[in-house]
Amino acid sequence: MFAQDVMDQLIRTGPQDPCGRLMRRYWQPVALSEEVDNKAPLPLTILGEDYVVFRNADGVPGLMARLCAHRGADLSYGVCEPEGLRCLYHGWKYDVTGQCVEQPPEPEGRGFADRIRLHAPPVVERAGLLFAYLGEGEPPEFPDYEFLRYGEENTFVTKVFHECNHLQANEGNLDQSHLGFLHVFYPEETHSHQELEKSAPGGSKNAVELINEDKAPEMEVEYTDYGFTEFTTRKAPEGRYLKIQSFLLPNVAVFPGAVQGIGGHQVHWHVPVDDENHWKFVLVFRRDEAVDKARLAKALVGVDELLPGYRMKRTRANHHLQNRPQMASALPTNGLGLGFEIHDAVICESGGAIQDRLQENLGYSDRSVIALRRSMLDAIKRIDAGEPAPGTVHRPEDNGFPEINVIAQVIAEGEDPRRIAAEVADRRRVEEAARG
Repeated sequence: MFAQDVMDQLIRTGPQDPCGRLMRRYWQPVALSEEVDNKAPLPLTILGEDYVVFRNADGVPGLMARLCAHRGADLSYGVCEPEGLRCLYHGWKYDVTGQCVEQPPEPEGRGFADRIRLHAPPVVERAGLLFAYLGEGEPPEFPDYEFLRYGEENTFVTKVFHECNHLQANEGNLDQSHLGFLHVFYPEETHSHQELEKSAPGGSKNAVELINEDKAPEMEVEYTDYGFTEFTTRKAPEGRYLKIQSFLLPNVAVFPGAVQGIGGHQVHWHVPVDDENHWKFVLVFRRDEAVDKARLAKALVGVDELLPGYRMKRTRANHHLQNRPQMASALPTNGLGLGFEIHDAVICESGGAIQDRLQENLGYSDRSVIALRRSMLDAIKRIDAGEPAPGTVHRPEDNGFPEINVIAQVIAEGEDPRRIAAEVADRRRVEEAARG
């Protein structure tokens, strides 16, 4: 059990809170690219602070404080124009850097507009996502994670709003023991997950079969500068079913998910709206072939599960529409529909907006939960000591993360998972060097 004052360091994300300071030292996704156009600005709340995101006529995105510097009107009611965003109240206009460029009611030649600039964090667009650096000072290099390099055909992205604290959802990403219990489907739904229905690389059974036949995997964690890597193995007819996946500070999980083998992987990125709500950004990529977006959408978020604005129909108020009659049948189902992401959101919300950690009892199967908390607490201590945020890079030549590997395959009994991870990392370093 972790003491309440310790958990508060990881839960609270305001500007002066320990986790809030940590989150602001990293680039964070704030919106899907598809949400933001040059027709209407989009209001956002991230880490308890209000912003507006928009595009100018050239498609360049901008993110800035939501209230106009003149009389405090909400700029999400404004008008996107070629040079920026115009306030609906008195016509003040701001470019994508937050600089005021026009003040129609003011006399010309006074230079008043030149002295007005709204807070506008830097923005980078990658892999169908808009990222912002919300901290103070010079940002680190935008991380050259492999999963952010691929084009539209190779990448699927979406998001789901969660009515709960970021931590209780993030803790579930690498929690291996829940897979064989929470994610069970009615028979006609079992073939919707394109990759998981195939045999695991090196074996004769698929991942779902292997997980259901061994619900108590062996696991180890290895702490790294960027967070930690988790190694889990399950019994398989040919030896052991190995999964290697990682937590990336401060709020990202990379794991096989919808892509087995080493051909790509899945990413969950949990970004607080405030202490009781957050966005889960979901990304799946494949290196050498296009992803089937329609099938991924069905497998991950189900059919007709999300309302406009990426919010779930299932809420605590309607007991997440759990189908108890369906569960009473002899067939295995959780009564929560098809989507993996919906299952996760429901179960994380079920503990309340902020789960009472004083009531929990952690065991061997919770090693990744413990590792996540410890790695975050260590990162907070390091930035408070004046060190760079762990896992960030500050020189272009240092950017790239070949050591972050995600693997799912059947290996021979007794084979060393770390040797496999090291071999893959060495190949990746060679590829990185060739890529320049």
